Amino acid sequence: LKPRLDIWLFTLQYRDQCTLLLNQLKSFCRVCDELVNGTALREIIATIVAVGNYLNGGTKRGRADGFEISFLGKVRNMKGTKISLLEYVAAEMKKKDSTIVDIKKKYPLLVHKSSELPPIDEMSASVQKLMQRYSNMQKKSEEITKVGDDSEDKFGNVAKDFFATTSELPKNAREEMDKAVATYNRTVMWFGDGEKHKERTAQ
Repeated sequence: LKPRLDIWLFTLQYRDQCTLLLNQLKSFCRVCDELVNGTALREIIATIVAVGNYLNGGTKRGRADGFEISFLGKVRNMKGTKISLLEYVAAEMKKKDSTIVDIKKKYPLLVHKSSELPPIDEMSASVQKLMQRYSNMQKKSEEITKVGDDSEDKFGNVAKDFFATTSELPKNAREEMDKAVATYNRTVMWFGDGEKHKERTAQ
């Protein structure tokens, strides 16, 4: 009885779990695309690099092509005699583009979706878990129906119909995961230094 109940519960939950995960993966890709395709963040980073090179003129640090992305969190704490580096960069950016003050509107997905998304490693593990569980439950279902071999068995008919109509879901989840990993790597390479970054692969 327990194997039948496990499979029955699985058939009730699996579609919703897949739909949620697929939506998360698609949202993740859209957020990454928004970051890469947007110009505002790129211009802010370029301005910070230019200011840093000016301040470090005449030294090896004055010829930088970029910086570790974690440095952005330190900008607000770096202060000159009158204003902070953050305030200076903001003032310079406003000269170039007055709409920069509405930067949140330039990255709506990043602002509204990113906090709802699990880390990519967690999503990758969830995809793997769902695929494995699907495979296990399908095998259990086949074993149970072979033993019974009764065309009037409602459980067997429902289980067969479920696995027949959801066979593409694990494949779709894997494809979306591969897309998300590729998008993640492209985004990190775009903003990262490219040498220290180790590419992720879907598990």
